[in-house]
This record gives sequence, structure tokens and C-alpha cells, in this order.
Amino acid sequence: MSDDSPPSAHATGQHSYYDWQLATLMYAYDVAEPISGTDKELLAKRMQSCEFELYELAKAVIPEGYWQDQGLSLSSEVVMLLTQATIIRAAEIMKLVSGSPHQT
Repeated sequence: MSDDSPPSAHATGQHSYYDWQLATLMYAYDVAEPISGTDKELLAKRMQSCEFELYELAKAVIPEGYWQDQGLSLSSEVVMLLTQATIIRAAEIMKLVSGSPHQT
């Protein structure tokens, strides 16, 4: 895992959570700004953009202690905050809500 990955993001049991977050943002962008499924380059760029967006979201939500000790598992409270932030961001992308308590 690289130093710029969210703490324990790819740990066993949490990798599927990261996949869910990524898919949630990708689906939201598909609703707001549809692109052709055959445009592999644009799909790759969107995925990379969503991955960066998730990294920024994680930086805003995950307490610093988790970033300093990559061996720590995320608490259920932190996971709930990440879930809330992901859903709020997806709603913002689809223009269902505006503003977020976790925006930086």
C-alpha cells in the first residue's frame, strides 16, 4: 500500500467497502454526466478522478491518528462518517443536495 492510500482502505474486509464508495461516485457521475460505455479512455479518466475524490474525502473525514498508524483498523464511527460523506457527495454530484459538512 502506498503512503497516500487511506488507512486500511485495502485491508481484508474493507477493500469491498472502497469498491462500494468508488462505484457510488461513478454511478452518481453516470447520472449527472453520462458517457459512453465504449469510451474506455474517458471511463478511465472518470475512475481516476473518482479515486482522487475518494482520497480527498477520506483525508477530510478520517482522523489524523489513523493516517499516522496505517495498522489501525477504522472504527465503526469513522466508517459511518465515510459512508455519510460518500452518500452526501453522490447526492451533490446528482444535484439532489448542495453543500456538505465534510467539504474542504
